Parts: sequence; structure tokens; C-alpha cells
Amino acid sequence: MSILEALGISEFPAPDSLNKVLNDHLVAQRATELAVEHFAAEAIQKMHPVERQALIKRISPPPKPLHQVGWKVQPGLQSGKPRIVGNCGRCGQDCHYDGKPSAAKDVTWSHCSLGPSRISEAVIETYAAQFGFTS
Repeated sequence: MSILEALGISEFPAPDSLNKVLNDHLVAQRATELAVEHFAAEAIQKMHPVERQALIKRISPPPKPLHQVGWKVQPGLQSGKPRIVGNCGRCGQDCHYDGKPSAAKDVTWSHCSLGPSRISEAVIETYAAQFGFTS
């Protein structure tokens, strides 16, 4: 199909009309999209293996973080008083809570790029039951 047929005309209205069509950004954008659709598989196939792996990495969802915040109940080192301890697997910081179990659900620990962390309900229940706290 020719450009004239695609436009639905028999001749260009002015001598420079062909240049205007070829330089039109919408025409160029659509032509590029069609070329990519047509040749993308071949282009990927001809990539160097390192480039292909980099492409796969760019289009894949990010991996789940390896680092997590872990919560556990343990006695205090000196006093033996029960406490909830949070440990960040990414930055190594610790958080200690030794208040009432009923208030533990409102504790939010924000410390590094992992974002805020809250004490899990299971740990709060263990904290309350194991050490005889009442809400």
C-alpha cells in the first residue's frame, strides 16, 4: 500500500507534502511501533546473552526482600523481665518492648528502608500468655 492510498488521496496537495508526512511525529511514532512489533523477537534473539539477561531482569518484578523484621518474646538480659524484641535483618537494629500486651498492637517500628513494622498478633499472644500479663 502506498502513502497516497493510505491517505485516501490520488495526489499530494503540495510539492512538499510527502516530506511533511514522512517528518510528522505521529506517523514516525506509529511506524516505529510497527517496526518494533514486527522485529522485536528477532532483535531479542540477536542480543548478546548478557544483554538478554539484563532485559529479563528489567522486565521482571522485583524480588521479595531477603531481609525481614523478626519478632520474638524473650527475657531481659539483666532483669529477666519479659519483653518483645524486634530485629531487622537488613540493618541489624533491635527494638525492645516491655509494656502492656494490650498496647503492643499499636507499636510501629520505623528504622530503615524496609519500612514500618508492627508486632505480630501471635507474638503479642505469646507475650501475654507466657509471662502472665493481663490486658
